Amino acid sequence: MKLEVMDKDFNTLFADIRKDLKAYITLKLEILKLDVYEKSSVYSSLLLYGLILLLVVFFAFLFLFVALGVYLGQLLNNYGTGMILIAVLYLIVLSVLLWRRKKIQNWLVNVFVEQIIQEDDNEREEE
Repeated sequence: MKLEVMDKDFNTLFADIRKDLKAYITLKLEILKLDVYEKSSVYSSLLLYGLILLLVVFFAFLFLFVALGVYLGQLLNNYGTGMILIAVLYLIVLSVLLWRRKKIQNWLVNVFVEQIIQEDDNEREEE
């Protein structure tokens, strides 16, 4: 009779342990999922911020170079020549960018990785 009571106690004990372990694993997976959501949203916001900044800088340079082309056109008394000079300047910048492509790509990767590491460090400091 005592053996039956111990057997029931072990069975309920193992059932409780199994139930608690299942709940623990479920909660750990939920935490992992939420952590992935948080990190992906942080990285997405960084990427979106970078794209917005890039777009603003692009339009600033575009209008600056158009104004420079108009100014050169006035100096040369020919707006077409001023715009052609700006186009040549754009081609020079493009050729430099293409020539230094690998170095620029490595620099951008390093900047992005540093930003991610900094965000992770800031997140750990907050905890």
